Amino acid sequence: MPESPDEQRVAAEYVAALVGELARIAHGQGWDTLRYLLEMAREEARSIVVAREPTRRRK
Repeated sequence: MPESPDEQRVAAEYVAALVGELARIAHGQGWDTLRYLLEMAREEARSIVVAREPTRRRK
């Protein structure tokens, strides 16, 4: 069964954090291509977070 948007958002936040840490490790090792790919994965996860955020009501 598919997860709810809230569960998807939480999972995407977790993935973004993990991939961000891996990107920092890759950067420290001088692995520029791997760092770039991991940063792109982090951005994709962040875009999922934004897409799953509840819409806010305007006053």
